[in-house]
Amino acid sequence: MSQAQPFFMHLPDGVAHAAARTPAFTVFWSLAMAMLVLNLGQVLGLGNINALEKMLFLAAAVCYLHGKSRDPVAGAGLALMCLSTMITGLLTPFAAFSWVRLLFALIALIALAAFFLAPPTLAQRRLMLVSIACAPLILIAYSLLLAALLGRPLFMRDHTGASRLGGATIPAFLAAASYAATVAASFLYAENRKPRWMLVAGVALALCALSGTRMPSACAAASAALILMTALSSAGARLALAAGGGVLCTGFLLTAGDQILIRILSGSSSGRDKLWDSLAPWVDRYPLTGVGFGHHGLLIPEHVLRLTNTTAAHNEYLRLLVELGYAGEAAFLLGILLLFLGRRLYSRATWPLGVLLLAIFFLYASTDNVFYLSYALFVPLCIAVGAPLRAARRPG
Repeated sequence: MSQAQPFFMHLPDGVAHAAARTPAFTVFWSLAMAMLVLNLGQVLGLGNINALEKMLFLAAAVCYLHGKSRDPVAGAGLALMCLSTMITGLLTPFAAFSWVRLLFALIALIALAAFFLAPPTLAQRRLMLVSIACAPLILIAYSLLLAALLGRPLFMRDHTGASRLGGATIPAFLAAASYAATVAASFLYAENRKPRWMLVAGVALALCALSGTRMPSACAAASAALILMTALSSAGARLALAAGGGVLCTGFLLTAGDQILIRILSGSSSGRDKLWDSLAPWVDRYPLTGVGFGHHGLLIPEHVLRLTNTTAAHNEYLRLLVELGYAGEAAFLLGILLLFLGRRLYSRATWPLGVLLLAIFFLYASTDNVFYLSYALFVPLCIAVGAPLRAARRPG
């Protein structure tokens, strides 16, 4: 009788060879996640140290890709994204254009985009989904520790009067982390039916709502419902999930969810209208080339910066239009679609689910900053690595 072989000896497309590199990937991925969650730049007043976090993710991506066959569709998408930024950078007449700024913005994007170029091993996939699912829970535990030791507040009050949970980070970042965690935990439950992942998904969704964010909370709830409804095979189980989810959601909104209701009922855009009004005229000034990838923050007037406390556009489609122009944005968005929908990342059974979940994510991009932020990019990453898990579990 022949000796049983390790599971990775049966994996296709060079994934077996990459399994030997999983320990190195685990180290770099874990360090990058720790840097992201600990947020030392803000907590310790060290300034912007995002470059270190991105370098760790980039190192993890190198280990992740080593020995694997690249997905040609995803590779073409990433190449198209890079070309659109480089060509518009070469052509733009914007006086304040800087190649250093462009390259830093591009590296920040590539650091996580590289994970879409090849499918993960089973061990890599498990590590990514579990760590992303647990990230907001660890972040809140860390925030409670900071509150106890340093008196750092857990909540902030915004201009609408709503109290928003942020903890060791800001509410928008906690919302993005919780959205990604909801998707990851939902896929983990769909894979193994362990109740703890359903609980993690529910807690992450509650944290997203407690952050006071409207679009991420709606997108997280819709994504979880779609994944779980697809995973459950019987009509009775789906009906029970819908009824139970409705009761829990109503109970949450009537108790701890009153703060998000304040923001919803206020009708406030949280300063987005000011940001958009200040960026829109630059589209008319540079319609063909834009001002350069990563440069839109230079265009926000000081009085708008003081009002909104941010230089982020809170609309990725407007940001790309300002930075790349009409043709550049069209090429970039086509590239990101090809990247997210690489043909080796989905089976035929999971491709429709992936498309629907990505459509929800692209809706999120219309009101928030998602193509720079690691927490936000975890959402399509979870969709890409999580969807095949659910299909692989089904017999036949």
